Amino acid sequence: MTRRALALALAVALHACAAAAPAPEVAVGEQTPAHPEASELQGFVVARTAVDAFAPEFVFKVGNWSSDWGQRKIIELAPDGKAVAAGDVVSRFEFGQENVQRQIKESIQRAESELTQRSLAARQVLDAQESALRRLEMEAQLAALNLQKKSSVSRLQGEGLEILHRMAVFDVEAARQQLASTRAAKAAERAFDEQKLAHAQESLARYEFYYDRFSLRAPQAGIVRHAFSARMRRKLQKGDNVWAGVRIVSIAQDKDLAVRFFVPEARAATVRLGAHVSVVSPASGEAVDGVIERVAFFPQELGFLLENDSLPDAREKALEVRANVQNPPPSITAGTEVRVKLLGAEPAAPPSAEKQAGGAVQ
Repeated sequence: MTRRALALALAVALHACAAAAPAPEVAVGEQTPAHPEASELQGFVVARTAVDAFAPEFVFKVGNWSSDWGQRKIIELAPDGKAVAAGDVVSRFEFGQENVQRQIKESIQRAESELTQRSLAARQVLDAQESALRRLEMEAQLAALNLQKKSSVSRLQGEGLEILHRMAVFDVEAARQQLASTRAAKAAERAFDEQKLAHAQESLARYEFYYDRFSLRAPQAGIVRHAFSARMRRKLQKGDNVWAGVRIVSIAQDKDLAVRFFVPEARAATVRLGAHVSVVSPASGEAVDGVIERVAFFPQELGFLLENDSLPDAREKALEVRANVQNPPPSITAGTEVRVKLLGAEPAAPPSAEKQAGGAVQ
């Protein structure tokens, strides 16, 4: 037998052995398991019944002072889990314009001082002119009495008395007009000073308005839950720089928790209300059961849902899903990141013993 014929016979024998080898058994309906993390979804634990509170717009515009910041530092944050009443301060942000308040108060003091000084000076001027008017009125009255002697004196003396009377009347009218003009001028000066003082007081009120906006207050009574920062991969805490409009805390009216997770658009058909999920804490590995109670109407970009457009998959679309969590372990608290697995719909009740026995007889 030639070398070529021997190689051909060996190849045929190997092919026959491979065909005869039994294939691995696969149960009907069973699929090859994927990577264990392939079915896990990203999620975050949130308060189930809560109202979110967001960072305000970081702007300041009072008089000639104007500032606009994109982000500010959290300088005060109520502890997670603290019970608060409606209107309580739960967070404060860096302000940095405290020197403006001092300058505004100084301008108020100057305006009040100028108003007081001008008022005193105006009162002195008006008192002097009113006194002069009264004196001239008395002189005019005396001239009128002297004019009554005209019939008993010479013609020249009578004409002199008439001239003196006319001059006295003229002086009285001139003094009255001067007094009216002075009163109008001093009233205008006072109105200007009062307007300047009111403007300074309004600036102080606007300052206090903007200063108060840098304090975040609880919209309702409840439990403080810190928001999770997708960018920093942890809960927000004191000292963090945050952008305007970012969720800072949630105020829950009870301690019930829920998980907010995101299902890729391609798997949207696998999600339905009432389906069970497994919520796993990556830190401890503890798991808890949950039931889907809300499914978003349409998918959105992950960058929008996670409030972080710098994510590598920020443009990918996903459904936002919410599931109720019952009796979570201590490692699963509001604001923590978790992994979620879809388990399917409500499991059917196991058959009774009688049905099992009947099935065996048949």
